[in-house]
Amino acid sequence: MADKKETGAVQYKTLQQKHPDYNEDYWARCRVFYKGGRDLLENVDMMRRVFPQHRNEDNQIYAMRRQMAHYTNYAGEIIDELLAKLNSDPLRLESEDADPYYPQLLENCAPPGAKTVRFGDLLQQLLLTAMQCGRAWVLVDLPPADPYNEAGSLLEQELAGRLNAWCVEVQPESVIDWEADRNGVLEWAMICYKSRKRHGVTDSRDQCKETYLYYTADEWIKWEVVYSEEAGLGEEGAKPKDEDLIRMTDRGFHNFGRVPLQTLNLPEGLWAMGKLESLAREHFNKRCALSWAEFKALMPVLYEFHDNSPENQALGGEGGDIDRAYNQPRSTAHVQVRNSGDRVEWAAPPAGSFSHALESCKSVRDEMHRVVHQMARSADMNKAAIRRSGESKALDENGTNIVLDALGDIVREFAKELLLLVAIGRKDQRTDWIATGLSNFQEGNVTALLDQEAMLDAAVEVPSSMFKQLRKFQIAKKVLGDAVRESDLETIKKEIQTFYTHERELESFGLNYEPPEDDQEPVDTIPVPEAPGKEKDS
Repeated sequence: MADKKETGAVQYKTLQQKHPDYNEDYWARCRVFYKGGRDLLENVDMMRRVFPQHRNEDNQIYAMRRQMAHYTNYAGEIIDELLAKLNSDPLRLESEDADPYYPQLLENCAPPGAKTVRFGDLLQQLLLTAMQCGRAWVLVDLPPADPYNEAGSLLEQELAGRLNAWCVEVQPESVIDWEADRNGVLEWAMICYKSRKRHGVTDSRDQCKETYLYYTADEWIKWEVVYSEEAGLGEEGAKPKDEDLIRMTDRGFHNFGRVPLQTLNLPEGLWAMGKLESLAREHFNKRCALSWAEFKALMPVLYEFHDNSPENQALGGEGGDIDRAYNQPRSTAHVQVRNSGDRVEWAAPPAGSFSHALESCKSVRDEMHRVVHQMARSADMNKAAIRRSGESKALDENGTNIVLDALGDIVREFAKELLLLVAIGRKDQRTDWIATGLSNFQEGNVTALLDQEAMLDAAVEVPSSMFKQLRKFQIAKKVLGDAVRESDLETIKKEIQTFYTHERELESFGLNYEPPEDDQEPVDTIPVPEAPGKEKDS
């Protein structure tokens, strides 16, 4: 790998080296089984890999099977449902001592000139990528320094806009190699972007451009390779050979003091498509095979067996009319004349295996939905599960809640780490961020809220008027939905506060409320009756 003491020229095969954990082929399968539709069914190369041709199968038959293939996207449904529930309680980031710049970053973290992207939306997209590929990458960058107008102080750089950082997702397929120390901190990383841009009507789209970006703790180096995919080996404009030297095209330094890439890694147990890919592929092939057999069974082939023996009564002469199968009209208005030994049979796949195949498909489908519970068992071993309160412990029967609890922890911590990386690049003082949200996902379902309320009322009576006020308002807000006005919600909140008072809470326990005297501090706690048999002190 090139370093800053070298000229920047490296062999092409050096640029193309991949990390042992880089697995583009597997990620491609995970992505198409998440997306489904034309990304899978119209991708000829991918279909040959995940929907293979049977041994000795006729090419025309395979082409017809592939044309009739269909995919029921249970994998995408499972992941989308998890993310929708998780984001029903959006991420919130707060800090008392953050620079005034950060609210602007949280509202738009995209590069200059790009479409606006909220910081929370970026994290949501990163989690979706990680659910598909097991990891997601984000690059933090700053505007390049102006060599003709070098600003000195941080204030001057701030006013010049050179500290306006941005965050952009880098697809796992583009981060081809990296190295980290024993603490997981990146020492360097190599990014490769590939594009086929047509510059005008006179150009073709066979021109491939590969851009390599090498990041270290203090600098970056850039190489570009442009070649024609139509040019043969050794021809002008052909793809470089492995031993060809590629010279750098640009180079610069940055202020981060570390590699400005952050990775969101999911544990193996929470990598959804890592568990779903093989099941989705199995269900896809089995369901299409069943559909093909059903299709063939609905269109059987007619076979006619003619008895032309001399012993049988002949039709139109000795031996019978050998063309009688198709030279006589077939309809209810015509009578066909046959030999007494003739017979007709339909050739079709046996239908006895259909029911077994359908049950097998249902079993694979159920296994895909049970993946969430497998993820829950993995997440339950995480320290996040130990912190759950008694209220959420009662809901741990639902594996989805356990998975979402673990994912919420991961995203909240990643958000704080990403903001820390931004602060390092901007030379800001360390800021303590409070990340909340991504935790009350059960609120997204009104039925779940009502069931939880009934369960709490039956299991324990919480002696708190504030608890009841918050819970009742929570339910009212969810039942009414987004159509209610904010002013009406405030009115409902005040009415609930008026109804569930401290005095009413005491009365529910058979106690009288005594207002505090003028010189006495208000009592916020409810008196607890003495245990039976305990004598009062004299």
